[in-house]
Amino acid sequence: MTMTLEGEGQYRKVPYNKKGNRYYRNEIYIPSKVAEDSGFPFEAGENVKVIVDKTNKRLIIEKKSF
Repeated sequence: MTMTLEGEGQYRKVPYNKKGNRYYRNEIYIPSKVAEDSGFPFEAGENVKVIVDKTNKRLIIEKKSF
């Protein structure tokens, strides 16, 4: 049986300056009730693969395989 973890997150574009230039860091907030669940598939600091599915208008995040 598959159990789905669900919560409301937020996409953020956070500005920062480096060597006099302005850049943006893109972040997706994942609620702690989702990220701290034992079924959450990622560890802090782990590299992930990010896929944009333009057809279905969704973002897919997977474990990166080396």
